[in-house]
Amino acid sequence: MKTLPITFGIALFAIAMISATAFNDASAVSYDGTLTKFTSDGKYKIDMAWSPAGSLEPGVEYDFTFKISQGATDRAINFISFDLGVVENGILTSDNFVTSGTGAITRSLVFDNQGITHILLSNINHSDQEIDFTFSVGENPLGDGLMLNKKMSAEPQIYFCGWEKNKKTLKDCFETETYENYGWYGKVNVLIYAPGWNMEKDEIEWIGDTSDHPVTFHSRSENGFSEVSTACGLVETGTDTGLFMGRLKLTAHDYDMDGDGSDETGLGGIGCSSTSKSPYKELGKLESGRDGAFTVNWQYANDPEDKWVTKTATFHWNLGTINFLQDAYSVNDLIQFKYYDKDVYGMGKSKMALKFKVYSDSDSAGIDILGTQNGNHKFKKPYEFRITTEDASSGETLYALPGDKIYVEYDDHTLPEDPLGKIGGPYTKGDDRTIIAITTLVG
Repeated sequence: MKTLPITFGIALFAIAMISATAFNDASAVSYDGTLTKFTSDGKYKIDMAWSPAGSLEPGVEYDFTFKISQGATDRAINFISFDLGVVENGILTSDNFVTSGTGAITRSLVFDNQGITHILLSNINHSDQEIDFTFSVGENPLGDGLMLNKKMSAEPQIYFCGWEKNKKTLKDCFETETYENYGWYGKVNVLIYAPGWNMEKDEIEWIGDTSDHPVTFHSRSENGFSEVSTACGLVETGTDTGLFMGRLKLTAHDYDMDGDGSDETGLGGIGCSSTSKSPYKELGKLESGRDGAFTVNWQYANDPEDKWVTKTATFHWNLGTINFLQDAYSVNDLIQFKYYDKDVYGMGKSKMALKFKVYSDSDSAGIDILGTQNGNHKFKKPYEFRITTEDASSGETLYALPGDKIYVEYDDHTLPEDPLGKIGGPYTKGDDRTIIAITTLVG
């Protein structure tokens, strides 16, 4: 007597419980004669087709082709393997290990009996995942041998697509996907891949915006614990995509970031920040701190048991940087420098009075350049000023002479902990450090 793998044994126990009304293959969908299913962890997508196409009859040889790809991206997997079993009316009639280096496997199968038949793929790529295609051979109580309902993946998957950028496809998301070192202020693009919740192919749908299946999120840091438990929701990126999008806004918290002796205004706050059903509106707002992490959860099922999918990422303060675009400038040049500090990115003058001190060997008092010069609160453009060798410094013009060093400095009041001292630390909250860049003025 043939010994069954344990996964087949479990499957056969389940098969014994199947009635004729259980033909509904709720995790498969047919496209042009191909059946598609996803493994329970969402990692693998399995396409199955057969030739000659059409309903299946006993005693006929069919060529079955199996293709395995990545569940979330549909990227082909070149090297695949699995145990291929056929169960006819509760009896295992075929059991073979198959493998291929081309991403697809074709095997000839003959079904000896009419009735309920299962094709089982187990040990997929040496994992514990198993797929069960169920259909009728010969007898056709369902009309065409298959009853296929809407596509259902198993467990949904959450992805964080990096900082600030809007990502509406998984391909774009994977280019910037990260779970470390987000800014404590700014937006995080969140995607949830859940094809099973793509119920209407011609409509843009929502998930997580109801109290029984909410999307929730929280953060924890030295500033405490922040949580939003209302159902904010994510919107489908387009019709029939099964990919849902929302932007989570990290709002920081009140803190003296420029050393003026007072906390800044307008920082912090939690909640669902928009009720407008647009993919470019925020999923919600969440407070954050100097060092910590945030988590997004979606309760996608509660019957017969609660099921959640969750993802976590960290945020930190960072050391700001200043760099002149050139090592040397002439007196007639437009002098430019670049600045970047993720900690104050996007805040603008309404949140803090960011400014740079610019001076020369010939004028130590120098001038101030505002961080909002030319609307540059996201630091995408260089800051700039000019030189005079005759008049006193004023406005955005600095007095300097050929041979002078020119300096730009900025006091960073949001320093990372840096426990190993890689950038001069360790620092405690409340420390500050002056960042200086230097260039030379030539004739």
